[in-house]
Amino acid sequence: MSLLKRLYPAKAYLSYWLDAVDEQSLHSPFLFKFYNEVLKPKSPSAPFEPIEQQRKALIKDKRLIDLQDPGAGSLVSRSQQRTVGSVAKHSLSSPAFCSFLYRLVQFQQPKCLLEIGTSLGISAAYLQQAFSGSLTTIEGSPAIAAIARDTFDHLGCQNIRLIEGKAQEVLISYIQTTPKLDLAFIDAHHSEEATLSFFDLLSGSLHQQSILVIGDIHWSAGMERAWQQLTQHESVTLSVDIFHAGILFFNPDLRKETEVLWC
Repeated sequence: MSLLKRLYPAKAYLSYWLDAVDEQSLHSPFLFKFYNEVLKPKSPSAPFEPIEQQRKALIKDKRLIDLQDPGAGSLVSRSQQRTVGSVAKHSLSSPAFCSFLYRLVQFQQPKCLLEIGTSLGISAAYLQQAFSGSLTTIEGSPAIAAIARDTFDHLGCQNIRLIEGKAQEVLISYIQTTPKLDLAFIDAHHSEEATLSFFDLLSGSLHQQSILVIGDIHWSAGMERAWQQLTQHESVTLSVDIFHAGILFFNPDLRKETEVLWC
C-alpha cells in the first residue's frame, strides 16, 4: 500500500480537528442531549475489565491465520496471513470507541441490533454489555469468526448470534427476516462501493428512529466520498462526524444537517 494511502487518515484528521466543535456550539436540543450522554462521557473501565483482559491476550497471540479478507485490506499489511496479535493490535476498535458504542446502545435502547464486521469479537462484547436482546454480528473470514466465538465463550456472552459469510450475501437473507432494524454498526470492507451497498441493503429495514454507525469514514478518499453521499441521502436527516465513525439519523423531526463533533 502506498505511503500516500497510509497517511490519508492523518491528513483527514487535520481537517476534522479544524472543524470539530463541542456542546457549546450546539443549538439543537437533541444534539446537545446526544453529545452530553453519548459522546462526552467517559464510561467507567471496571465493567469492561474482562473484555480488555481478553484484548490483551489476543494482542499477545502469535498464531498465524489466513484472513481470506474480502474487503479493502489493511493499512498495515497486504498479506492475507497475519498473526492474531497483529489483527488485534491494528484492527480492533479502541477501548474509547467501544465505550462510545456501549453508551450509544444505552441511549438508543434498541430491540434489534446488527454489527457488520465482527473481527475478533471485542466490540460485540461491549455492545452486548448494554443490550438485553439478541445481537447479530457478521464476519466474512472463517478464521477470524472462529476466534470471535472463542472470545464470546471466554467472556460468557450468551446472546450474540455470529453469522459467518460474505456480508452482502448474508444481509440479503438477514433483512428478509428483519423488517425493523433499530441500530446497526458497519465496520467491514472499508470501501466506497461496499459501504454504499450495505446502506442500500439495509435501507428497507431502517425506520425513523433507527441509528446507523459507519466506521472509518476517513479511512480513504473513497470512504469519505461514501460518507458525503450518504449524508445527502433523502432518508437521512442528521449526520454526525466523530472522525472514527459517522452516525446517521433518520428522524424527520431533526433538521437535515451535518455536524462535526469532538468525541
